[in-house]
Amino acid sequence: MRVRTTASAVILELSGELDIATSPPILDALTTELTNDATKTVVFDLRDVTFMDSSAIKSIIYAQNRMRVRSGNVIVCNAQPHVAKVIRILGLDHEVEVLDATDPLPPFLDPDTALTA
Repeated sequence: MRVRTTASAVILELSGELDIATSPPILDALTTELTNDATKTVVFDLRDVTFMDSSAIKSIIYAQNRMRVRSGNVIVCNAQPHVAKVIRILGLDHEVEVLDATDPLPPFLDPDTALTA
């Protein structure tokens, strides 16, 4: 997991299998990063995720609940088709913004302009 921050966003670049064993560090990173009240967007970049279970979904829901309180948003981007299918089946695509590889990314997702934490 790589965490990048900008003035108003936290970007979590996740990889591999996201399950009960790998999800606690994601929640820990979110808890730490979301202490900054200036954060208005949380981005889950799933381009390198090969598997996702309900533990990882819980992390996205946690972020969405925290962002809702501060009128922010959550973006899930670059999910592999089988991971995107899980997100759709659970209806999470109605709660967070889901961008696929063909959608334009917000400018703050550009690694050249984002600050690295």
